[in-house]
Amino acid sequence: MGVTGGEAAGQRVGVGTVAGNDQKLHSWVPLVSHQTIGDAAQDEKPSADLSAAGRFPGRPFMPLPLLLSHPYASFEAAIKRCPMPVQAAIWMMLSGLVFSSMGVLIRLVTVDLHPFQVAFVRIAVGIPLLVPLIWRQGISVLRTNQFPAYLLRTFFSISGLLGGFYATAHLPLADSVSFSFTAPLFATLGAAVFLGEVLRVRRIMALVIGFIGVLVILRPGHAPLSVEMMVALWTAAASAGSILSVKRLSTTEPSTTIVAYLSLLTTPIALIPALWVWQAPTPGQWAVMVSIGILGTAGQIFVTRAYSLADASMVLPFDYLRLPITAVLAYLIFFETPDALTFVGAGIIAGSTCFIAWREAQLARRAQVED
Repeated sequence: MGVTGGEAAGQRVGVGTVAGNDQKLHSWVPLVSHQTIGDAAQDEKPSADLSAAGRFPGRPFMPLPLLLSHPYASFEAAIKRCPMPVQAAIWMMLSGLVFSSMGVLIRLVTVDLHPFQVAFVRIAVGIPLLVPLIWRQGISVLRTNQFPAYLLRTFFSISGLLGGFYATAHLPLADSVSFSFTAPLFATLGAAVFLGEVLRVRRIMALVIGFIGVLVILRPGHAPLSVEMMVALWTAAASAGSILSVKRLSTTEPSTTIVAYLSLLTTPIALIPALWVWQAPTPGQWAVMVSIGILGTAGQIFVTRAYSLADASMVLPFDYLRLPITAVLAYLIFFETPDALTFVGAGIIAGSTCFIAWREAQLARRAQVED
């Protein structure tokens, strides 16, 4: 899964429900599952009061005007004049543009620098966002009895992050994004296996169809299965694992603690492989890597906004615009031309995940009526 897909996938992987809880597993990733801002919005305690329709009440964890300039605030105000479903669609389409641009930058800078080095800088850029959090709440934000669970979540996050950057650097960008679309499938399957969620016939059929779409892209027997493809699929699975871990943690842990431990644990761990392959970046390369970090954070915020304004079943289809956006950018910049089967497979995956999201929204509404 590429970064265009990893982090983004990270951000919307889940479309099922947690057993005993009507919270939707809205994923999140881009692409690679470093979900500092995204997880905060997902796991903030107000989200525990999600309506059955799957909306997040309140504002995202980090207000955008704190990160962006006055012109952006004006743009945000203009979007707010639109109906809420239109606002959600705009934010999700903007996230697709941001994550696609991020993938292009990763491909450009990894021509000379190792993906692990770039991934570390992407994480490190998020550390300054953590400072106000700890400043406001003090060291008490780190108190927890769930440290092993944080380590598990860190494993998924760091392996997904590194894998996503590696896949984006080596696979055609359209293929990388297409594989990232499988994250909701892995999340739904994982929710059944690890969280005890019941899968009924229609969702099982949707999962089967979705993984058939994966086979269409992989074309086993007609094209060699590369290490990069396997890494991309693992990135999608790791993104799902990270979100499922967060959902389990959020039943007992405050969102601020979850966010703090994500950055504090993943940053030093990501530094280890980065040091092994480190090269002195030029000023231009530093600028690109910092831009990647900023775009990743902005994309996560955009996705958070989208899911806070509308149901997952309404928002999710707009996420799949990442594929044509990425394909156009890859063609214009790298002269990559994705084959038809990549689009066919991605379309099958997108259709199955959209059906799962729609089905979950229907079940949630029904549960609300019964209550």
